[in-house]
Amino acid sequence: MTKPIRFNQPYISGKELGYLEDVIQRKHLAGKGHYTQLCQKFMNENFGFQHTLFTPSCSDALEICAILSGVKEGDEVIVPSYTFVSSANAFALRGAHIRFADSMNEHPNAGVKEIESLINEKTKVVVAVHYGGHATQIREIREVCDKNNLLLVEDAACGLGSYAGEQPLGSFGDFTTFSFHETKNVTCGKGGLLVVNNENFFDRAQIVWEKGTNRSAFFKGEVDKYGWVDLGSSYLNSEIMASFLYAQLEDLSLVNDHRKNLWDTYYAELSPLGLNLNQLGSSAYNYHMFYVLADDEVQRDYWISELKKRAIQAVFHYQALHNSQFALKNFPGQSCENALKFESTLMRLPIHMDLSIEEVLQICKEFKDIVNNAK
Repeated sequence: MTKPIRFNQPYISGKELGYLEDVIQRKHLAGKGHYTQLCQKFMNENFGFQHTLFTPSCSDALEICAILSGVKEGDEVIVPSYTFVSSANAFALRGAHIRFADSMNEHPNAGVKEIESLINEKTKVVVAVHYGGHATQIREIREVCDKNNLLLVEDAACGLGSYAGEQPLGSFGDFTTFSFHETKNVTCGKGGLLVVNNENFFDRAQIVWEKGTNRSAFFKGEVDKYGWVDLGSSYLNSEIMASFLYAQLEDLSLVNDHRKNLWDTYYAELSPLGLNLNQLGSSAYNYHMFYVLADDEVQRDYWISELKKRAIQAVFHYQALHNSQFALKNFPGQSCENALKFESTLMRLPIHMDLSIEEVLQICKEFKDIVNNAK
């Protein structure tokens, strides 16, 4: 290999510095300004999201969801085991008992069957995660939540630009969260977005977002002064981050189209190996990830080690939350065998805007050589 191939490299559009300079010239840095409004307009026009609040991280957006849901000690929240810790941590912080849903046998997502089996009289919230930007069985999960009078949180951290049928991810839950961490398709370093689809919660969401104050109502002229009226924290994103993000959102289609070409190349080249590949590529996907499943952890770790020797960075992913040190102490006695399977066997291959088709072909050549030599 002529140069190392990184697993991820954040996209830079080239417009970021110009927009950052514009923020400085406008002398409005703290948030809720020109670029925040442009980002909100982008979300509304492209995905039909009417109520969006930009946050410093997806974790912050999830914490707002937990506050809005009103969960307390003794309440139960259903969360997939195979996800990032923030999906569960936001609700554990409010005192909720976490019930872990297993992954489906054929996919890391927790499906409707896995979630519905955990619902009882203590359940208050379901967190449905779209793993790697792939839509889970979100329509069916929405129906189950409606039938049981449960709030639905869509954790679409990786899913901006993905769809379930004709409907964009983010439009199914009472609340949805997205991430703009540097590992995502578009980024502002760290950043997040809360989408509020349930009108009953939007006014309070703005209060929680602004440190528990009714500042938004004040600037709308609805009150003559603002003060502390509810729980909240410093959940506003800055104009600096919003301007950086807007430079990237303008290129979202370009980014996802390039990733599609990389994804399609991986699939075409690696399919003849007969391995269990990430098989859900379609026009409804944003091509955030390409993964391969090994037979066991030994094989997966061998692949990663051998690719590293060839200057290619491939990585595993989540550790199953139900089997974590914290969960075993605080939420013991839960079993999620499929989550453990994906923890041990899933390997992600590089996919990002700075990666060329030629480099993907080289990765595939090296990986095929590793697999064939091991037979």
